[in-house]
Amino acid sequence: MCIRDRNKRELLIWCGFSVFVLLAFIFCSDGDFSFFLTLAGAVQMFGFGLILYGAYKSKNVHGISSQTILCYTISFFFRLCSILFFDGYLPLDSSGDYLYRIVELLSFLFSLGLFILITFKFQASSDKQYDLIKSYYLIPPALILALLFHPSLNEYSPADISWTFALYLESVEI
Repeated sequence: MCIRDRNKRELLIWCGFSVFVLLAFIFCSDGDFSFFLTLAGAVQMFGFGLILYGAYKSKNVHGISSQTILCYTISFFFRLCSILFFDGYLPLDSSGDYLYRIVELLSFLFSLGLFILITFKFQASSDKQYDLIKSYYLIPPALILALLFHPSLNEYSPADISWTFALYLESVEI
């Protein structure tokens, strides 16, 4: 495939994402600040989707940290535990009704798929020797902090702790 064809395909992907964001803003937003949470989630989902697509297409996971992807997958899972059945941490506009939840679910599935590719399918191309920060150094402190310091927007402690744990873990996993 020549570079021009690849560039056209990448341009189409980016244009498609831009159209998705524009339509989501027009039809699922009240035009207020809370849409930025949905936008941030969509950008993150798009990024994980591109990484997953690139790894699957090239059959190579060189340069992708399995520990970072594991932490992201855990973060998405715990965030989903907080937002699927409760409304406390959702955007206030109508994008929080369904779109934000779908975006977070897709982000979880993309990161899980990427972790499976790194760990099982393309394990030979992974760079384990460069994964210097281990997830077991990050997860316990984030969990302890979430147990001690968490808001109560859901008014249900397990869901509030779940959201806070995901937030704390995501802030140190990069």
